[in-house]
Amino acid sequence: MKEKDELMKSQGKLTVSEKEDVKWIIEELQKFIENESVDELGLILLENINSSLDTVKRNYTQRVLSILKQNHMLD
Repeated sequence: MKEKDELMKSQGKLTVSEKEDVKWIIEELQKFIENESVDELGLILLENINSSLDTVKRNYTQRVLSILKQNHMLD
């Protein structure tokens, strides 16, 4: 079983991978903004951004649920 301090430290930190994923989404959104044309490239960018954001959101939700399940150890 993990120590209380260890659980508290891991609770609110994004991983390096998560940060990189969010940075990539931001970069792709910037490309979308810079491309003022309504075209196939814009649609492809939006689809890729949406897929990546869904993945980040799903993983983030799983982490939050895991933390909530472990919360009984923090009381």
